[in-house]
Amino acid sequence: LALAGYSTFGAAVDSDILSSFPADSKLVGASRLLVALVVSMCYPLQAHPSRSCIISILRSMALKLGYQVSDQTLFLCVSAAFVASTAAIALVVDDLGKVLSVVGATGSTTVSFILPGLCYFSLSKRIGGVRRYLALSLLCLGI
Repeated sequence: LALAGYSTFGAAVDSDILSSFPADSKLVGASRLLVALVVSMCYPLQAHPSRSCIISILRSMALKLGYQVSDQTLFLCVSAAFVASTAAIALVVDDLGKVLSVVGATGSTTVSFILPGLCYFSLSKRIGGVRRYLALSLLCLGI
């Protein structure tokens, strides 16, 4: 997609490639509608595992501190925090390119460098050798 944008518009391409095309085009309007549909369907798929992890962490922290919190209370509070933070970001940010830059930089670094290095270094304690320390250097490079 990036290659198509640069080959069509050169350096004048916007971070949102659809905004580079004419706004009155029916094809661009349909594309924007489909992007909105994809984003609205992806939100619950991404929020569900995130919410489950946050609830699990909060529940274990509460138990360590001696508090008993109901599952429904945790579910409602974490869900409300997710929706409120998402709405706040959507209201404040006017350029989606900035958000995608931050998400891409943090997400791709984590997935490409930090997690593979951490997993290999942690799981190969008995094996040792050069590969284990190369994994450690990959981890350090990602951090």
